[in-house]
Amino acid sequence: KHAPAGFWIRSGSLIVDSGFTFGLLLLLMAFFGKQTFDYWNYAGYLLLNTGILIFMLKRWGQSFGKMAMGIKVVRADYEDVGWTNVILRCLLEVLQALGYLFRAVAITSGLVNSGLMLTGTSFLPPETLKLASGHFHSLFLFWTFSEIFVLLTNRRRRALHDFLAGTVVVVEKEAPAYRWAWVTGSFLFIAGFIWFSMTHMEFMFQRLAERGDASSQRVIGETY
Repeated sequence: KHAPAGFWIRSGSLIVDSGFTFGLLLLLMAFFGKQTFDYWNYAGYLLLNTGILIFMLKRWGQSFGKMAMGIKVVRADYEDVGWTNVILRCLLEVLQALGYLFRAVAITSGLVNSGLMLTGTSFLPPETLKLASGHFHSLFLFWTFSEIFVLLTNRRRRALHDFLAGTVVVVEKEAPAYRWAWVTGSFLFIAGFIWFSMTHMEFMFQRLAERGDASSQRVIGETY
């Protein structure tokens, strides 16, 4: 009655969701008329993206990717999810968005420079926030691989965030037609986005350097 969503169908959902995320980023960049985001723009983008995800999971139990793949998030007892389930399930995304918001505030206020080194007099070592940021990214990678391991080693195919939130992902009765076409299209779009970013990386760094970003100035080896 409640077939669990396996690894591959959830991977397809993730690819479609990533396509939406990159598409949202491009739309916001076009709206603001900038080749690259500054700290406030990127923090706002993460908060908006996370807010959309939380709203959709609470309203329908599905993200865009889950709709495309015909899977749904429900509570462990197969009832509809509540706010607590949704917030706990998206906890990592929430922390990431709030972290970038704090970063924007800290850089704008002069608490740290663009390299996340503390400025002025402080009882903390200058590299404190930079080290904290590095530890968070390491924790993010560890969590991601742990998610996959846990998902593959239990009968109901629950990932770590499912256990944390008390949820399970199940397959709906009728899978949407052409669902793997959504995955293929999203994958090609993401690949194109990454290719464009990599081939225009020098130009993007130069734009940031011209606006006074010290870390970008060091990357391109020029002083503006």
